[in-house]
Amino acid sequence: MKRRFGIRFKLLLVSLSLIAIPVAGYQFIREMETFLRDAQDHNLATTTQALALLVQDNPAFSEKDAGPDALYVHPYQPVIIDGYADDWQDILPLAQQFSSADGLAFQVLLRASPGYFHLLIHVITPPPRYAGGRIISYGRSNQVELFLVDDNGLSRSYLIAPRAPGTVITHRLNGDQPGPGDFRLQGEWQEIASGYNLEMRIPKRLMASGMSIRVMDGAGHKLATASMEDSHKAGRLIQPSHELKRIIANIDLPQSRIRITDDQGWVLTRSGNLEDTAPQSETAAP
Repeated sequence: MKRRFGIRFKLLLVSLSLIAIPVAGYQFIREMETFLRDAQDHNLATTTQALALLVQDNPAFSEKDAGPDALYVHPYQPVIIDGYADDWQDILPLAQQFSSADGLAFQVLLRASPGYFHLLIHVITPPPRYAGGRIISYGRSNQVELFLVDDNGLSRSYLIAPRAPGTVITHRLNGDQPGPGDFRLQGEWQEIASGYNLEMRIPKRLMASGMSIRVMDGAGHKLATASMEDSHKAGRLIQPSHELKRIIANIDLPQSRIRITDDQGWVLTRSGNLEDTAPQSETAAP
């Protein structure tokens, strides 16, 4: 006897067929997405290995680990030496932090221009105590000591011990005895709510091989970024590499961004953009 199916059963079969179509399509899309992602991961891994081979002999990687005492030099933007951080707003969150158990704390930022390094030190402290009298005594007021190693490996120490906010005189140190001012180094000291800022402009040749900073609160407490007795232990300056930038500039990876960092995570060079920068057609709206 031939079995007859009612209209409801036939409608159910049609409905199930219609449901199966998007389910199958969704599964196909998921599998295609997984395939494309795996292919992209493989391409990125291959590109990374190729980049590693290209840059492994670059001088930027020939140094030993820079360590926590190194100071990073950011790309230059115009800076007015006035003791205020208005010109540094774009990189303030990247300031290097230094602190000690006795409560001393300060932050450091560096920029490079063609002939100078620009330095901003923000010291977190109660209202600073300034030097008094005719003779400056080392460590007896709020002071900053700069330990610079020049392009010939010669080290020099300078003391900044102002008697009031404003333009500072950078005294060359002989041991712990301040000598005459070295006016090649220019700076401004300004009090702010959380302490004070010291902003400096220093000729590149005077600190081309390294720099360390020591902050003193006048009560016998000192805090330094690195050793200030041995030029070989001074904080190394980490700067973006023009040679690395030239190498990766020749790699065409549309809608990709390349960033090369050192062991401490500081960026040595970067290139590319994740956004689609393809030119618009002539019929595109302005």
